[in-house]
Amino acid sequence: ACDVADAVAPPSALAGRIATFTFPRVESGLVLCYRFAGHAPRLFANTTVDVIGLAARAAPYRAVVGVPKRLQFAGVGLRAGDSARWLLPGATSCTLAASHVSSRAVLDGSGGASFDLSVGALGRPLCFTFGGLGELLYAQITLDALELRGPTRSTAVYRVDETIAFSGVGIGAGDRASWVSASSASCADVDGAAVAVGEDGVGAFSAATSSALQAAAFGYV
Repeated sequence: ACDVADAVAPPSALAGRIATFTFPRVESGLVLCYRFAGHAPRLFANTTVDVIGLAARAAPYRAVVGVPKRLQFAGVGLRAGDSARWLLPGATSCTLAASHVSSRAVLDGSGGASFDLSVGALGRPLCFTFGGLGELLYAQITLDALELRGPTRSTAVYRVDETIAFSGVGIGAGDRASWVSASSASCADVDGAAVAVGEDGVGAFSAATSSALQAAAFGYV
């Protein structure tokens, strides 16, 4: 039945043969209720519309600069070949805003895309392209691009506890840091020895285990 209480898009009067609707959410397979002048509304079950778009998110996406990250998008109408890019904070238009090539990626068949970001910033808004519809700005869907910028070189005294202040984007409480040999290929299996980083970005280390601490391992929450 065509009950007004069930309407996803409020009834719209025709201007000529055209009606304009504003859909409040993404949803597939909405069915048309149409009322001819002087008649009751009728349900046209074979006349449908898919309201395509991205589903809202409660929290920003998070990725670390220089570390490839696959992000999963959700919504209606997503397909392989759609593309996404992250603008810098404060951007209000996809048309006017430029973005680094590393911030753009093409979706695969499961709605995911891999990014390898090169610019750190919090709250980067999303521009998304559905097929041939052009880019749409999703200002409420954002990415926190985390980045460690310093210090690039530190000195520690053997068997003397040291405090080191880290700088960058998104650094703070909940992060962890440790030190490994410069010859190490990865940070695997070091988290158990990592120290917590405080809200001020400072970590307190004991340099007792190595006389040559040359490479940093840093983990974001």
